[in-house]
Amino acid sequence: MNAPTVHGRADAAVNGRVPRRDFRLDWLLLRRIYHIARPYWVRHGAWRSWLVLIFSCGLIVAGVALGGWVTYLSRDMTNALVGKQENPFWTVFALLAAVTFGRDLLNIPTNYLASRLNVHWRNWLTDYITERYLQFRAYYVIGGDPALDNPDQRIQEEVPAFVMTLIGIPGNIIGSIGALSVQSGVLMSLSMPLFWATIGFSVVQFLVTIWLQRPIVKQSYDITLAEADLRYGLLHVRNNAEVVAFYRGEGAELGNLRQRMRIVVEKLLINVRYNNVVAGGQAVLSAVWMVLPLLLLVPMYFAGQLDYGAITQAQMAAVQIQGAFSAITVFIPVLASLAPHAVRLAQLDERCEQLGHQQEDGIRRQAGDRIELDDVSVHTPGGELSLVKGLSLTLEPGARLLIMGQTGVGKSSLLRTMAGLWSAGSGRITMPSPERALFLPQAPYMTLSDLRSQIMYPAGRATLDDAELQALLERVQLGDLAERHGGFDTVQDWGRLLSLGEQQRIAFARVLYCKPEFVFLDEATSAVDAATEDLLYALLRRSGATVVSVGHRARLIDSHQQVLRLLSGGAWRLETAQQALAVETQTASPAVAPPPAVLASA
Repeated sequence: MNAPTVHGRADAAVNGRVPRRDFRLDWLLLRRIYHIARPYWVRHGAWRSWLVLIFSCGLIVAGVALGGWVTYLSRDMTNALVGKQENPFWTVFALLAAVTFGRDLLNIPTNYLASRLNVHWRNWLTDYITERYLQFRAYYVIGGDPALDNPDQRIQEEVPAFVMTLIGIPGNIIGSIGALSVQSGVLMSLSMPLFWATIGFSVVQFLVTIWLQRPIVKQSYDITLAEADLRYGLLHVRNNAEVVAFYRGEGAELGNLRQRMRIVVEKLLINVRYNNVVAGGQAVLSAVWMVLPLLLLVPMYFAGQLDYGAITQAQMAAVQIQGAFSAITVFIPVLASLAPHAVRLAQLDERCEQLGHQQEDGIRRQAGDRIELDDVSVHTPGGELSLVKGLSLTLEPGARLLIMGQTGVGKSSLLRTMAGLWSAGSGRITMPSPERALFLPQAPYMTLSDLRSQIMYPAGRATLDDAELQALLERVQLGDLAERHGGFDTVQDWGRLLSLGEQQRIAFARVLYCKPEFVFLDEATSAVDAATEDLLYALLRRSGATVVSVGHRARLIDSHQQVLRLLSGGAWRLETAQQALAVETQTASPAVAPPPAVLASA
């Protein structure tokens, strides 16, 4: 039975929406890893990172060379011990201890440099992906795409896992190749049969590991996706805490969260069971390796072809060769564990890149000094529904337009289209540059910063002193706000602390601070009383800005010059304020005849 959709998001892996190609260890995965990793290593100033990487690999090569020396010293020490040669034994023992200590000591700077590189790469890659995520309003488009779940989790959690895994790969490969080269020479000089047996065993181990690890890619992806889905559910409850509390919806939310947790547990148990199978296969291979060197070396010793020290040396060389092959073999499960992180980052990055190269094939847009809509038809983003048909109007600087209509006819959608958030449809829109306009939604965005930054958003911090900021708050009837909350430098969760009415007045303070020439309001005064609403719109009139409002209240007509009334089926008509008031009066008193429409759609 398929897992149900919870809070609008389904377990994509369960419901089969994730392409099967994302679960494979193939060239597509390697290309995706390369595409994500490459920008860091070709950026301006990347030579410093290359220098750190090369120096770290040099330390690894030095450790490999010392490892080869250890096998010879182990042979000499063993022979001295068997021959009861006390002075040579202690001399070789001291040298062996010093070389072993030196080899282990090299791990300290190697690990330190790898950790520093890991932190730097993570910071850079997080910034790089976040910048792409915010460009072209990708965050807005992706937010409504069910195929790209939890973009925040992808950036915050997948980036460090991706970087940490990749950082260790060059060192492992260089160390493995170096160990294979050095120890193969040692082992070939002692026992060719053991050398070829070691190579054959390692190849078999490599192939068996590939075969065993293939299902783990999908299992790792499923676990990552289920964990992200659980995190999204918990975050959703936190972000809607007050609404859930009003509804007494704790039981329903608990049921949803338990369902998400059941999916996590199901995926984990599948992985646990399969890991037991993998562990069994590895145990068989380890048992074979325990007896193989002795079966080949001991007969040679009894035949007088090897001394006892050579047996020790050959065993150590064989162990290091097998260990080098194991390090290469471990690359497969490492790649399997890396796959879900790489795929989820690649999906996000590819979508951002697609949006960056995407040509606008719907409504055409151009910059100008006025607002003009020429034969504009607005569709929902997927093209499922036509909301407005053939709309044409022109607003000269200083004009004030109110968009009205029943719920669902497309008032806010038209505003989104004018803002450039939606482009599905046809026609041409002329709009001022973004720097000259400010959009006020019904629920204003409260940034994670201090009160000073709330008022200046999105312009950022400036040189306004506290007195000037206080004057702005007083003009929007929030004169006591700073004093109540500890001043303008107080950092709070303003979205939770302030009521919606207070947040809407903060938004108007932003208008007074930014002084935009064009202001667009989507029911931006819905949570304030009538007197405050009149005051806020009076501020807009005195500013001289061109105003486009979306609203339901008839009283808003007095603050505007024209009314665009959207009707069902995509129809519309443009009315003067006086005509719109007459329509509202007729609605309240059917005996009054409605005025003729100034302009109507076909």
